Amino acid sequence: MSASILNRESWLQEAVGILEPIFSAVGYGIPPLKVSCGFAASSSPRTTLGQCWPRERSGDLVNEIFISPKIDDPVEVLDTLVHEICHAIDDCQSGHGVDFQGIAKSLG
Repeated sequence: MSASILNRESWLQEAVGILEPIFSAVGYGIPPLKVSCGFAASSSPRTTLGQCWPRERSGDLVNEIFISPKIDDPVEVLDTLVHEICHAIDDCQSGHGVDFQGIAKSLG
């Protein structure tokens, strides 16, 4: 990644661009999305590492992904980002069901 990255959001957005060919190689394009750091809006913000919101809940009609700022290991951050991008691909429709599992398994 470039040395000019100034914050986590920039790092995450650049990571999405680097991940795009990996998703495309297995037949899944990454939809337009926003990625930022933030605590999950759930009953377990201490244990939730990431969250993807469906397009209908965004003013810009794009998936919005939040990665917990508590994660500081880059590998864990990328793992969480990939997981949340899998949710964005099906617009959060299948939870962790069969469609989500198919997307995730195709990535290895």
